[in-house]
Amino acid sequence: MPGRDVKARLARNARSRATGQVTITLFGVPEGFATFLRLASASQESMQA
Repeated sequence: MPGRDVKARLARNARSRATGQVTITLFGVPEGFATFLRLASASQESMQA
């Protein structure tokens, strides 16, 4: 059954809740577009740290 294979693969690849938050840094995103997408800017990130 193909559905069972997909479920097993997703279970293997699942992240534990204890692993923490993933952070991805995007460069060159215009500020207005980043605000529209509700992305945090570098200045906001440094203020939260």
